Amino acid sequence: MNTTRVGGVLATDVWDLSFAEWQTHRQMRQIADFLRRYVPGFARAYVAQSGVSIGVRETRRIVGDYQLTAEDVLSARKFPDAIARGSYPIDIHNPKGTGTVLQKLPPVRPTTSPCAACCPRGSTGSWSPGAASRARTRPTPPTESRPSPWPRDRRPGCAPHWV
Repeated sequence: MNTTRVGGVLATDVWDLSFAEWQTHRQMRQIADFLRRYVPGFARAYVAQSGVSIGVRETRRIVGDYQLTAEDVLSARKFPDAIARGSYPIDIHNPKGTGTVLQKLPPVRPTTSPCAACCPRGSTGSWSPGAASRARTRPTPPTESRPSPWPRDRRPGCAPHWV
């Protein structure tokens, strides 16, 4: 279950991150208590595992030579310099903590991520990690959801192969 959320913290501040860690563990206890109390079959349930650290959605952004748009994703656009494929929907979380916009892709139509979105605008020979590269939609959403078309661990190392 992905049910905790903490807003209004700066992920570059160790005190904010510590607060967010504490807050999500508190939320996990509340959710587990709720499930045990009100959901049939959960009377003896317990939290077996959680993430090893707080998941950060937004901190800083690097604008690439190309910015992926909602239209690119929803139309399953194929880029000639594609370095990844994916079929995860557009997932926009409100930074104030309430509401999420989820726009699903057409069935069986993966989208691709262009290499040009990985190169910070105006730089030569630099590559940004997946979570720092951003797309341009309404509003600007992160493209860092794990199943998204951004290869988080391999993209910077593989990119010179395509250049």
